[in-house]
Amino acid sequence: MGEIADALRRTRGVLFPTPPEPTAPSSSTSSVLPGASDASRVPRQRPLPPGQRVDTIEPTRPAIVMRDDPGVENCRHLAVKLRAELDRRNVGVVAIVSGVRGEGKTTVACDLALALASISGAGEVALLDLDLRNPSVARYLGLQVEQGIEDFFHGQHTLDSARVEVARPGLDIFPALRPVRDAHELLVTPALAKLIAELRRRYAMVVIDTPPTLVVPDASLILREVPACVAVARAGVTRARTFRDLVEALPQGRLVGEVLNGSRPGPQHYYGYYGAAQDDESSPRRRRRGRVGVEEQEKEEE
Repeated sequence: MGEIADALRRTRGVLFPTPPEPTAPSSSTSSVLPGASDASRVPRQRPLPPGQRVDTIEPTRPAIVMRDDPGVENCRHLAVKLRAELDRRNVGVVAIVSGVRGEGKTTVACDLALALASISGAGEVALLDLDLRNPSVARYLGLQVEQGIEDFFHGQHTLDSARVEVARPGLDIFPALRPVRDAHELLVTPALAKLIAELRRRYAMVVIDTPPTLVVPDASLILREVPACVAVARAGVTRARTFRDLVEALPQGRLVGEVLNGSRPGPQHYYGYYGAAQDDESSPRRRRRGRVGVEEQEKEEE
C-alpha cells in the first residue's frame, strides 16, 4: 500500500489543488549552453508573423486550468514558487520530465505555462512541445495547427511558422504536429541548440514538454541544452523505485523541484510542489532527503 505522495509529503510538502485528472492514464500526465547566463536575453519586438493567432484556447483535458477555473489560483501559486527558484538560479528555460508515460507530464507543462503567462507580461512566456514521438500539447489545448516544430528541425520552415500566439493569457505555443519515430536523430543536430537559444533570447520563461526520460533517450538529449527541470510523479501510478530511477538519471544540479500529480483523492486532485530553493541539488542534504522519502515508500509497498 502507500503512495509516493505520502513519502514525498513527509519530507517536503505544500499542496495546491487543481481540477480532476482523467482516471485513465494519459499519453503524457534551455538552449542554455553550459555557463551561459539568461541576463543576455532581450525582450523581443512584436509583432512577429505568427503561424497562427487565437484569442484564447479551449482545452480538451479537464485538468488544464483556465482563468475562470477554481483551481487556477493554486496553479499560480505553483508557478510563483517555480519562477522564484528559476530566478534564483538565473535561468529561464525549464523542462518538465517524468519517468514513464501516464504520469501527467504534459498536463503539468500546460498548466505551468498558462499560470506563468498569467503572472507575467504579454509575450514573456513560451510553451514548447519537444515530445516529438508523441506530440500532445496542441491536442490537450484544443489547437488546430498546420505546421509543427518538427518542420523547423527538418529545415523546412522558420521557427515562427510553427508559433501559435494566444492573446489570453499572453502565451506563445510552439506545438509539434506529426509524430517523429526517430526523434533522437533530430535532437542530436545543431538545430536543437539553435532552437533553445533563440527561444531563450526572446522569452523570459520557456516551459518544455519532453518525452518520458526512462523510456527513450530524447529527454536526456534535451537536457544537454536546458539548465533546469521539474520532475513529475503521479500518485497511485508512479512507483517509488521508478521515481528514484528518474531522479538519478537527471543531470546533476538540474532538478529544481518535483510536482506530485493527483496527490489527494476526492472531487479534486492536487498538485504538490516540492522545491529546492534552499538546497543545492548536489548537496548531501538534498540527496539524503530524497532517499528518505523513497525508502519509506518502499517499506510501505512491501
